[in-house]
Amino acid sequence: MSMKRSLVLLLFAVLYAAVLPAEEEWTYLGRDEKVKNFHLNAKGKLSYNGQEFEAFALQQGADRIAISPPSTDGKHFVVFSFGDENSQCSLLQLEKHTAVTIPLDLTAMVWNSWAPEGPWFVLGGYSEEETALYSVSITTQQARKISISLHKEGEKTELVTTTLVWTSPGTFELEAAIHCSTKLPQCTSREEERIIRSYKVMVNAESLEVQTQEQSPPQE
Repeated sequence: MSMKRSLVLLLFAVLYAAVLPAEEEWTYLGRDEKVKNFHLNAKGKLSYNGQEFEAFALQQGADRIAISPPSTDGKHFVVFSFGDENSQCSLLQLEKHTAVTIPLDLTAMVWNSWAPEGPWFVLGGYSEEETALYSVSITTQQARKISISLHKEGEKTELVTTTLVWTSPGTFELEAAIHCSTKLPQCTSREEERIIRSYKVMVNAESLEVQTQEQSPPQE
């Protein structure tokens, strides 16, 4: 990932975090910085209340991390690093002070949602081309991309992650908006903002089964 793209993603993350309620704030740290109970030293090692997380080391090209709000049971955190093309995502286990790297197909953004019950959380990934969702099992530490295909040729799907709500321990739903794609010459930037169609998307975090329901056309 280029430095320019890294900066764009970081800016988006900061702007998104700014609108969250206080109890849902992310924690941002640079190298050799302490915030709340976290400390990221100059060598990229992360500790909590003075105890270092095993198997976590910030890569040389990264200079900043973002730590999510805790899981529902207070035992886990998600960590994203920012810097060069080797940006990474990690899952922290607070009681054991261990960290596991979560491999992703798409550089993940600073957004996640913990299931109110059950060993699941959802990551939102963003690029210039797409919005993507990953279902992650705390038990297996494996991320699986959720396949959601709603657009036709000349369109693109926007998954509105801020609308995500859990409807049961293992299922959630969110809204999706379909826009025209600026890859088409007739799709101007103004046209891209207009929603062509919208859907309610329902997902099973374990099976990855997806159901969709088209919503009433948006009002002009």
